[in-house]
Amino acid sequence: MEAAFRRAHLGWITGRLIVGGLVGGALYWSVLFHDHVVQEVNHSHLQMLGRLAVLLAGIWLAYRAYVSNRKGSDPPLISLLIFELILAGSFLFMVSLHNANVEFHAMSMLVIVALLYMFLPSLWPIEMLLPWLFSLAFLALSGFDQADTVADRLVLVFLVLVVNALGTYFVRVINRGQRSEYLTVQALQSMNNELGQKVIDYRQVEERLRASEDNLQHLFDAAPVPLVLTRDRDGALLRINRAASALLGIESDHNLSSLFTPGFYEDLREREWIVGRLRSVGVVDGIDIHLRTIKGKPVEAILTAVRTEYDGETVYFVALVDISERKRIERELQRLASTDTLTGLHNRRSFFALAETEIKRAKRKNGPLSLLLLDVDNFKNINDRFGHSVGDAALGAIVDAVTQCLRDYDIAARIGGEEFAVLLPDVPQTGAMEVAERVREAIEHARFTTPAGPFSLTVSIGVAPVSTDAATIDRALSLADDALYVAKRAGRNRVSLAANSGAA
Repeated sequence: MEAAFRRAHLGWITGRLIVGGLVGGALYWSVLFHDHVVQEVNHSHLQMLGRLAVLLAGIWLAYRAYVSNRKGSDPPLISLLIFELILAGSFLFMVSLHNANVEFHAMSMLVIVALLYMFLPSLWPIEMLLPWLFSLAFLALSGFDQADTVADRLVLVFLVLVVNALGTYFVRVINRGQRSEYLTVQALQSMNNELGQKVIDYRQVEERLRASEDNLQHLFDAAPVPLVLTRDRDGALLRINRAASALLGIESDHNLSSLFTPGFYEDLREREWIVGRLRSVGVVDGIDIHLRTIKGKPVEAILTAVRTEYDGETVYFVALVDISERKRIERELQRLASTDTLTGLHNRRSFFALAETEIKRAKRKNGPLSLLLLDVDNFKNINDRFGHSVGDAALGAIVDAVTQCLRDYDIAARIGGEEFAVLLPDVPQTGAMEVAERVREAIEHARFTTPAGPFSLTVSIGVAPVSTDAATIDRALSLADDALYVAKRAGRNRVSLAANSGAA
């Protein structure tokens, strides 16, 4: 599978290898001049040879990648590994000779590690280990343990770990995504080829299958793909296999003559389009449709259909693929991508997207739009005193108190640890101040009980109008944040209106 994937993505892989080899080698060679002019380092012949080796290895990698792409052969994996090893070895050799400037070498090392992860395709498992080994070797050679303070050493180690962890995650996500997409495409192509072949075979042996109805029924029923034969003039179900019966909830002893395809569509307009397409061009290939079982349970499926003749009548031979679970997962992923998992409110990204929509709507209607920015007072003390689990529960209770003061179409979001934003459509700043005061009082009067004792919370709220002339909500957030700061400075547990609210 991996070899097939590489062949399918050969152009992309070799393109990155060519650019990586040429640009990486040239940049590494050009640092020689930077060292000489800026760092005032006099390079020995061995150092210059090391940089030249990297440049030549990069050129060789680019050449091998170009040849592989022209011939359609496998990517030059050995050349890639050699280039990476020479690059790492040359750099470590430089560090071993000139390890006085730890900060400069550390930044160079982190850049090389980041580029190894982001720029060169990861084609071998060992390539995932190379940046880690390179980083560890650098730490061992660079004299980082001679840094000025323990904090300096810890910062360097932390940066090395973060860059490698993020790089590993980045490569794994990219590789997994590319291969998953490749497998999905191959599976769909295989399915389409299989279904297309079945349709062709059906047309070729139609007359022979008429004389052998039992064989047709056996092959039809045994197909793993849900298949349906339906009549054009009235949509009656003529034949249905076991897989389709299971998909649509039809019992084996059910009288097919009483079933018609319109009853299985959630939206009859979908069926009208499909029938019109089949009547005009004869084929419908892989469209998403919304069906329902005989008991009314929704089913999402991919439909492929062809028009043909059966017993002297125009019929449609239909194949279905159940994608209900896939669609459910997609919707759940979309929900998770826009929701704060702790509070159930919109997350920051979702809030900004909804805010842009509300700004456009308010501009069309020439209506007011206001923003509240809430911050829980002294919330760190709650976490320190009672623990994060109590703090999380307190945030949930605060969200309940806030939402009880809002309308169904107000937009509330958690945009920070204990910071929340509320967008109030069709509410001027005077009304927004009233809403903010209700929210503040509701939270102030709430009581929270824990095994360690009860406690109460308060919030400070900044209020600002949202300008409909702005494309984003950034300006209003800035004003609300300033107002929130004023409320905090005034003693907390207060509502403050933005000073420049008229210019929001």
